[in-house]
Amino acid sequence: MSDAPVITSRVRRLYGFGAIAYGVKDNGFSYFLLFYYNQVLGLPGTYAGAAEILCGWKIK
Repeated sequence: MSDAPVITSRVRRLYGFGAIAYGVKDNGFSYFLLFYYNQVLGLPGTYAGAAEILCGWKIK
């Protein structure tokens, strides 16, 4: 076994707190992208949502 350092719950909480900014950015971008597709380009909401779902999948 390796002697990996133990990650404390405090460090985990701080990493989680730091990830909030990415979540806010990603959700905000998704919201305004759907708004743009629907209101500016005139694409129906169903198609815009389907496009976001299809493009959001990460293929590994």
